[in-house]
Amino acid sequence: WEIEGRSRFVAQEQLGSVAAPGSISPAFGELRVSVRNSLLAADSGERAAARAAFEENEGSLAQLLQEYGASLVSDERNRQFLARFLELNRRYVDESRQVIALAEEARHDEALARFRGSAGPTGVTLTSVSREWIQHNKDLGTAGARAEIAAIEATRSQIVGVNLVPHGL
Repeated sequence: WEIEGRSRFVAQEQLGSVAAPGSISPAFGELRVSVRNSLLAADSGERAAARAAFEENEGSLAQLLQEYGASLVSDERNRQFLARFLELNRRYVDESRQVIALAEEARHDEALARFRGSAGPTGVTLTSVSREWIQHNKDLGTAGARAEIAAIEATRSQIVGVNLVPHGL
């Protein structure tokens, strides 16, 4: 039962926990691209398209984070990473909305200054937290896989031992 339990944990919990931040990070990257596109937009049509992409990407990222929080948090450190990511993401989204609003009002210099002073640094911090979170989950997955291999080896040794006893070996 020990092997089965460990296998289920690795397969159901750890693999999902490792994969999900790997999906969350690119989704955040798309959000950042939307803000950049808003700042680089040449006209109101491009700014509107950037705003629409920002809103869509923000919704996708929020859904991924909700799904992760609902079923994939595997330990307290993971919970802390999720909480930190959520807090920074909220701040980034709020700051970015201000940047986009300034860009839409054709206040490009103010939008760029706001981005450099708030959303940009928050995005860099969020990316760093994401990297640490992904590494934490990789480490958990590796530890789970190693425990699984150790349990298999122990069981294999027990089976060999049981088979050798009846033969007087």
